[in-house]
Amino acid sequence: MSSYHRESDNDPLFKAQRITYLNYFRYCRICDDWVPRNERSIDHIIPMWRYEGEYWDRHNWQMLCLGCHRQKTALEGSPTI
Repeated sequence: MSSYHRESDNDPLFKAQRITYLNYFRYCRICDDWVPRNERSIDHIIPMWRYEGEYWDRHNWQMLCLGCHRQKTALEGSPTI
């Protein structure tokens, strides 16, 4: 698990913002399908390993269905160590 996930999982403000965001946005930004609430996810447009801002910065968020999120994440790769 990345440090981003550990940090965001323990942040009550992020959790509250995440719930509000996912309740508001209902269509996947990639496939444009309506997404049931339990299949919505927040995607960081610029991956957190490349983004210089904070994980709660909504300017870097988009709502994706789980399938599109998995595909996008796989295409982005990961940082080279």
